[in-house]
Amino acid sequence: MRTLTLLVAALCLTSACEDSEVEPPPSCDGTRCCAAQDDGQDDALNCLPDPMTGIEYFVIGDFYGECVDGASCIDNFKISIDGVWEDTLDNYPNSTDTLVGSFDVEVPDSSGHTYLAYTLTSLSQEFESGSVIGQPDAGDWGGYYLEIKFDDGPSWHVLVDKNRDNVPAALYDRLDNLDLAITELDQADY
Repeated sequence: MRTLTLLVAALCLTSACEDSEVEPPPSCDGTRCCAAQDDGQDDALNCLPDPMTGIEYFVIGDFYGECVDGASCIDNFKISIDGVWEDTLDNYPNSTDTLVGSFDVEVPDSSGHTYLAYTLTSLSQEFESGSVIGQPDAGDWGGYYLEIKFDDGPSWHVLVDKNRDNVPAALYDRLDNLDLAITELDQADY
C-alpha cells in the first residue's frame, strides 16, 4: 500500500496533475489523486489529496557544524511543483528564522521528490514552527532542516536531530524518507 501511495503521489505531482509527460491516474483532478482498480473504477480508499495543494514550496536539508568537507557540511533543497533547486549559500539553520538561501542551481530529473510534502505536512501538524526536535548537531552528528511555505500564510520550519536516540520513534520512518531524498538529491549529476 505504501508503494502504491508513493507511486500515485509521484504521478500526480508534476504540475499538480496537469501538463505532465506522465499519464496521471484516471481521476487525478489537481486536488486529489486516486488509484484505479482493475475494473477501471476508483477505490475511494486509495485516494490522496494532491500533496502540493496549498503549498508554494518546501525546503529539506541536513547540516553539520563541524565537518572536514565544507561543501557537504550543509545541503538544502527547495522543492516545488516547478522543480528542485539546491541552495548555494549553505547557511547554518536556526530555530528562530527560516533559512536564508540562494536556490539557484536546478537539480534535473527530480520532480518525484514532491511526495515528501506528505511527510512535511504531517510534521507541521504535530510540531509548532520553530520547534527543535532533539538536539540537532549537539554532538557533531548533524540535524535536518525542514520548511514549508504555504500559499496563504507564513512559513513553517523545524530543526530535527539526526541522532535517533534523541527523537521520538514515531518519526523514524519519516526521517528515513527525508534522509534518502536528501542523499539522492545531493548525489544527483548536475
